[in-house]
Amino acid sequence: MLGIVYSKLGQLQNNNIDFYKPVPAPINKIKNKYRWQMIIKCKLNSKILEIIKLSTENEQIKNFKNTSITVDINPNSLV
Repeated sequence: MLGIVYSKLGQLQNNNIDFYKPVPAPINKIKNKYRWQMIIKCKLNSKILEIIKLSTENEQIKNFKNTSITVDINPNSLV
């Protein structure tokens, strides 16, 4: 599923946004749920927030049951 988000962001990539391929989170399983992370580095503005929103609310992603996406802006840690 993060592959879909990654490819959508790739279509919109410009010099103002860097993002890295999805990888398993350092603690990759909690309460029998697998966790992945994707890091996006950019200056935060309304355009970037809209791009992230459109990328994570895609129709293809809605087809995945029991799956959720959480966006953490300026996280304290990456664990």
